[in-house]
Amino acid sequence: MTRESILGKNNPFYKARIASNKDDFKNRRDTAENIYISRRRLEEIETGKREPYPDEILIMAEAYDAPYLVEHYCNHICKIGQKFGCKYVENKGDAYKVTVMFIKSLKEAEQAKENILEILSDGKISKNEISMLDEAISKLNETMTDIINLKIALEKEKIKGGKK
Repeated sequence: MTRESILGKNNPFYKARIASNKDDFKNRRDTAENIYISRRRLEEIETGKREPYPDEILIMAEAYDAPYLVEHYCNHICKIGQKFGCKYVENKGDAYKVTVMFIKSLKEAEQAKENILEILSDGKISKNEISMLDEAISKLNETMTDIINLKIALEKEKIKGGKK
């Protein structure tokens, strides 16, 4: 039986490993061998003593089937992600539902595009156009989120399809 780490229990990287359905990830020693990260490094990441490198995040996210680790890294660790955002909202549904959300988002992005063209048509942004521009930027951010969610949902469907 695996003991629960007291130091890492609220750490998303620890939680993702433990939540994985693979027996290879129930303890740090086996996990380290399977994902090619030293046991000590993995412990430091899971206890918050060290920040993971981007390549380690990608390895863990894929191995644990936990793509939300990428979003966590981008929004809480990476300075670029903190500034510009990297959105992945967990549990958005199956590929069908995410596709419908994406199509709706594309329609809203089309309207945002028209608004941006109108705002920039005279070569300058007036004070009364700033709120309209902010709204267009917000819609584009939502579209980016939906694109990422669709990509992840389709990748999951592809993996499921390959295992049949």
